Amino acid sequence: MSLKAQPRRIVAYDLAASPLMNIGVRPVGIFGSFPLDKSPQLAGLDLNGIARVGEAYGKLNLETLAAAQPDLIVSIFDPRLAGPVIGFPDQATQAQVEQLAPVLAINSINDLPHVIERFEQLGQALGVDLSASDAASNQQQFQAASTRVQATTAAKPELTALAVAPYGGVGFAFARPDLNPTLRFYESLGLKMAKPTSPPADINTDYNGFFYEQASFELAGKYPADLLLYDVLPGALDLGTLATIPTWEQLPAVQAGQLLPWRVLDSFAYKLLDADLGALADAIERATVVTGHG
Repeated sequence: MSLKAQPRRIVAYDLAASPLMNIGVRPVGIFGSFPLDKSPQLAGLDLNGIARVGEAYGKLNLETLAAAQPDLIVSIFDPRLAGPVIGFPDQATQAQVEQLAPVLAINSINDLPHVIERFEQLGQALGVDLSASDAASNQQQFQAASTRVQATTAAKPELTALAVAPYGGVGFAFARPDLNPTLRFYESLGLKMAKPTSPPADINTDYNGFFYEQASFELAGKYPADLLLYDVLPGALDLGTLATIPTWEQLPAVQAGQLLPWRVLDSFAYKLLDADLGALADAIERATVVTGHG
């Protein structure tokens, strides 16, 4: 994308706003899939004075967006998806938004370090001096955290993890790690992850079925795991509620307390990944094989 002048007023989808804010780009507006104060990707960031353009997926307030007077709107995209870029409900809405400002989207399904690099390149194009920010330090910490995870997984090669999203009235959704950039990155660091055996659905007709295998609460133990990564997005069942589900409480990993909060949505900022990798390494160091596999 080529623009006549450097954009100054940026509106971004929350998953794009997070990496931009973490390298020093402060948007004038943000839209997201949840109330911004509950977005795991925006945790710890100062949102004061930033226009809340949308706080539910695809629910953009076009009047608020127009009032923010954006020069550029930034989001992400998945090339496997037909239709608009992530964050817009349909192409007609995206076309309306493009009357206000150009839309730039970054491919979010590449390996995480590559996506982070693309956001840093965008930040530089928007005027950020990465050498004067914490970017280099955060990258060094990321490398150190990655090395630590590699060491902990190498010490426990039989330890198996499972990423699960539990929702009331629905049951469990077992993540397909090969299709999730964050989980795929964990695997590249040596983490052994349980994989659903069912084939993924067509992403354009059954989005959740592409990324997850759905199962009833009765099938909580379908894929034995020693470490459970559990969904902490708004709407997911919390640990207190899960404790009332007998099949969950019977899982060996639950009984051993081998549980790790999982952001689910990918983090495209080294600072967030540093924290997640540190927590993962801690969890692996504390965990033992409790399922009898291996």
